Amino acid sequence: FATRDGLLPAPWVNALKGSFEALTPRPWNVMSTFIYQGLDHLEPINPAAPQGDLRRYYASIETESLAAASIGQVHVATMYASNDATNIRENAHIDDETRIQNEIKVIVKAIYPEIRKNLLADLANARRAAHVITNVLKLPMKGSIDAIMDEQCEAFPRELDLRLEAANIRKAINLFAKHGINVRVPNVIDELSSSSVMTQTFCTGSTLASLFSDDDDDKNISNGRTKKNETRQALCRRRAKDDLIQIARAMGITLFRDRFYHSDCHPGNIIIAPDLPPALIDWGQATSLEPEQLRTICHIVLLLATRSPSLIDFALKQSEFNFNTEELEHRVALLYYLFDSTREIDGVVSREAMDYLRDAIRYTPKRMPVLTDVPQEMVFFGRVCSVLRKSFEIIGEHNVSVVYLWRHEARNALKKLNAQDTQLTSTALLLLPDEPAGLVLALERAPDLVANALNMISRFLSTKILQIDKKQTSLAPRNTLLPTKFLMRRLTLRKLAALLFLFAASFYLLGPIIRGIAALSALLAILLLVMSIVFEVNDLSKIVVNFVGGHHHQFFSSSVSRRNNEAE
Repeated sequence: FATRDGLLPAPWVNALKGSFEALTPRPWNVMSTFIYQGLDHLEPINPAAPQGDLRRYYASIETESLAAASIGQVHVATMYASNDATNIRENAHIDDETRIQNEIKVIVKAIYPEIRKNLLADLANARRAAHVITNVLKLPMKGSIDAIMDEQCEAFPRELDLRLEAANIRKAINLFAKHGINVRVPNVIDELSSSSVMTQTFCTGSTLASLFSDDDDDKNISNGRTKKNETRQALCRRRAKDDLIQIARAMGITLFRDRFYHSDCHPGNIIIAPDLPPALIDWGQATSLEPEQLRTICHIVLLLATRSPSLIDFALKQSEFNFNTEELEHRVALLYYLFDSTREIDGVVSREAMDYLRDAIRYTPKRMPVLTDVPQEMVFFGRVCSVLRKSFEIIGEHNVSVVYLWRHEARNALKKLNAQDTQLTSTALLLLPDEPAGLVLALERAPDLVANALNMISRFLSTKILQIDKKQTSLAPRNTLLPTKFLMRRLTLRKLAALLFLFAASFYLLGPIIRGIAALSALLAILLLVMSIVFEVNDLSKIVVNFVGGHHHQFFSSSVSRRNNEAE
């Protein structure tokens, strides 16, 4: 609840932060026993150390915990270097000076032994409580609650076997190296790891949560705690934003290329440091997806990237997503709220709709729009978007969109999936251009824009016609009321088409909305060229005059008739 943004009012979230940021650690005499029991079946590095002494495995270990959470806690230790370990095993001793020079700083993560039993009971009770709450509030979302609880029951127990987390870390390291991703991941020390204790390399830096704590004006940086001036804070925030975007891109790459991603990237699991790449820790809840699950996520990312409410609504009616409201704006707002990391979606969803949604979720859940049914893979994906948004917001960034960052990766992934198993929705989404937002927005608004433009032109021409009619009644018949100088003498259809093509080419490299208008201009130019060929009309003044004079049906029918006569 503390990491998933928007589920509870801010005071509740702040009160629950301690569950993953600052729980009271357990005493060292208790933890040292837990750690030793977790390593006891492994071959000791220093057999000369007495039984029950952690020096059998580590050169030293700090008694004060680095961090404590609900399932375990972390201590900093130093381990023997590999060559020292060989000497120790062979000679049963090594001089202290050599040992200190070769020490390697590591992190020791230990799981509380009773947590496995407690967590399973907690999850069972949470499922029952969720159904009771939804029944009391009369929320029609049993399907969504079941999907959320299925996701939690699948994801959370994985954190209790540190061998699974070690496997996830090794996989992440290999994938990051394969794709050239510059994000640090701690290495696992296999010879000092088990199901309940994991030893991994130390990642230099500070967590995002500690750097930008709301409760502390002093920012914790890698070289200690000092009072930062506003300039330094601004620089720190800019660096943090760049690092977060780098992490978000890395997650998108492994998600859409390898169907594998870190699903718990809250501010406490992101480490940043000066002059070093960002680090992503705690891979216990990393997730792998099936191909069809990835297809659903690709659909959502590409749909939201269109910024088209009507297209989103049409596509979702053919999907497994169901809502408790028929209000289009509320449905679209809910999708952006759950499956994107930005709240700045002006032009698609009004600020009032987003405010209504946030207030309803936190304070009046009886009236909030909800997804009554949602695929389970979207629960994983929604959790990722939610915690990424929380990470961006903690540094004051509200307009970074993971949909925008991931749209190209999602498109490439969908191409591969559709090549293996073609589906109609996937094919339709792949027909959209790489940058669909501007074109879709322009096409959505084109009818209104064209109607308004024609209205204005009609009123303007009518006024001019009346003025000319009064002055030149005796000089022109009714169907040629407009003088040639007013009709832009010698402007032909083909010249106008050429101008439109020039406009389209000039503005295609600008913003998405301008690109959409440029694309419409190109389409109009093609239409004008076709008109000039089919109807053998190239004089724009004749077209305008006959249309204004009300003879457009006769004008085009005469052109068609003339072509038919020539054909005969």
